[in-house]
Amino acid sequence: MEVISTSDPTIVYKLEAYAAPAEVWVTLWQRAARRADLTAVPGADWQARTTAACEQLRRFAKVIRIARPRYWLWRGLAYHLSGQAALARRYLRRGVATARQLEMRYEEALAGMHLGFLLPAADPEGTAATARARGSFSSRSAPATASPVSTPTRGDGH
Repeated sequence: MEVISTSDPTIVYKLEAYAAPAEVWVTLWQRAARRADLTAVPGADWQARTTAACEQLRRFAKVIRIARPRYWLWRGLAYHLSGQAALARRYLRRGVATARQLEMRYEEALAGMHLGFLLPAADPEGTAATARARGSFSSRSAPATASPVSTPTRGDGH
């Protein structure tokens, strides 16, 4: 994180370098919360670390458009973990819309899958988002569980 926080976001192929810290911190935070062990990493402030990583990704996304859907995804999931469900859904919807606008089908499916998991099981938007994502993943030979932050069943996340 030190390197990306001091460098200028100018090269498109650095997307994964900027997105990975956000993905890692969201995933670790989720795993710790699942185990109810928020002290798994001594001194870890999950929310602060995740927010800092998302801020670096946001900085990159302001310059490099293809990073925007990934920013909306990880920031949305961070809001979900911090208990801000409405904000989480708003960010994930924005991730889906931005990915669609940029014609980034994998990113659209990834954000859509998470959005579907966070909406109540009976919500038609969630059902549609999950179905579109699964269809997109299967048409690309990518597993529907390709997402690093998994939610076992729809509607459990809210």
